[in-house]
Amino acid sequence: MKLGLRLLLVPLVVVLLVPPSRGAPPKEALVDQVKKAIDDGKKWLIAQQDDRGSWEKDIASRAVPGGWTALAMLALLQAGVAPEDPAIQKGLEYLRTIEPQNTYVVGLQTMVFCQADPRRDRELIQRNVDWLMRTRRPTGWKYTAESALVPDNSITQYALLGVNEAHLSGVKIDDKAFQEIRKFYMTSMVPDRDSRDRGGWTYRDSNRPSITMTTAGLCNLLIAGMNLSKSEAKLRADGSAVNCGVYEEDPTISRALNWLALRFPAQLTQATINNRSLGDKQFQHPFYALYGIERAGRLTGHRFLGGHDWYRVGCEYLVKAQIRDNREGGKLNGAWSGDNSLDRWPIVATSFSLLFLSKGRNPVLLTKLAFGTNPDSTGWNNKRNDVRHVVEFASKEIWGLKNPLAWQIFDIRRFDTKPEVVDQLTQELLQSPIVYLNGHTLNLSGSQIQLLKEYVANGGFIVAEACCGDERFTREFRKVIENDIVPGG
Repeated sequence: MKLGLRLLLVPLVVVLLVPPSRGAPPKEALVDQVKKAIDDGKKWLIAQQDDRGSWEKDIASRAVPGGWTALAMLALLQAGVAPEDPAIQKGLEYLRTIEPQNTYVVGLQTMVFCQADPRRDRELIQRNVDWLMRTRRPTGWKYTAESALVPDNSITQYALLGVNEAHLSGVKIDDKAFQEIRKFYMTSMVPDRDSRDRGGWTYRDSNRPSITMTTAGLCNLLIAGMNLSKSEAKLRADGSAVNCGVYEEDPTISRALNWLALRFPAQLTQATINNRSLGDKQFQHPFYALYGIERAGRLTGHRFLGGHDWYRVGCEYLVKAQIRDNREGGKLNGAWSGDNSLDRWPIVATSFSLLFLSKGRNPVLLTKLAFGTNPDSTGWNNKRNDVRHVVEFASKEIWGLKNPLAWQIFDIRRFDTKPEVVDQLTQELLQSPIVYLNGHTLNLSGSQIQLLKEYVANGGFIVAEACCGDERFTREFRKVIENDIVPGG
């Protein structure tokens, strides 16, 4: 299997070595602004570490020992601070003294152990997973095992993020846990009968859906389905998949993405943060909300929400929101801080901001194209984890990268077909060296063919696969290449 993937990726490596073409999009000011924001945020956050190695400096943080420390360390690791850095090593020494008690802390602590030094802390990772499995309920997790409250979507997301990182590092997780989580999130979404709120998730049943809880529910459903896809896959003798492209949770995922698309703004400002036109203020916790958007965008691969580039929108807001004045005598320079409960602590807000900014900066290796004339068809995504697996394999096994390269889904079906719009999309697509198409049939529109033609003419590279070996896709792709994209080539 590994040999086959290595052979597949040989031409991709060659493409990456080709100098940028004349059509490559120019570097813009926002790139440097984001880099500086990350650098300043890291410096400020590291400076907040105390002599114990923790980031717990007040009563609120000390109520959950290890919580703020794990969140800050996770942000620093994602922002490029090496595991060998003294701040990380000192923080690990402190985190190793924290016993499992609070679900929020255990989830974040597990993520840090998995990313910093999984071999060194393998026993602690297993200990945490065992604790999480013991304290789990069919509908998720509570804040503590002894809590009288029912599970909620807020704390469940951190437990599941920790479980997922442990699973990726080699810890075995019983499929039953992922099956129950998937079933719960497929049935706990606000029902279709409520046209205003349908497609979202709430904190608990009595609340209205929100961006933070909808991204939490969506990510929990994605993680559960992603970890079950391998164990539930069934192949025929010829290697083709039984029920190819059929995923039980897909309709729920689509409704959640549509719910988010309706509420994600073209620009994030104080006005949009306070906007009540779609119910409760959706961005009343902007830093916490953006971290949820980043996770949802990364796990689905979708670059756009409601036609808006979610990473660009978030970056523009965070670059402007970072503190660069003499507030509190300059003690907050380089930090972020908000007005509401989840964002009012600078260490928490800064950690969420760094997690958003840094994860979105990983170079995109592969773009999976959502194509076709039907905007609701999923025929382009019959194998929804194919690109994810190739990029993760290439990053770790071939190039040995600590921070894996990224992948994305680029949906070109809902955009205007005017020539100037196609040109703009082509420039954005050129930020990725490779475009991938997969399906049983191709059925490209005229503007989609023109976009691919411009992409190839400016140095882009297309990889196409006939899903399940379907000859229809092969014939259609060859025809498009020979007649339209590289005529006579």
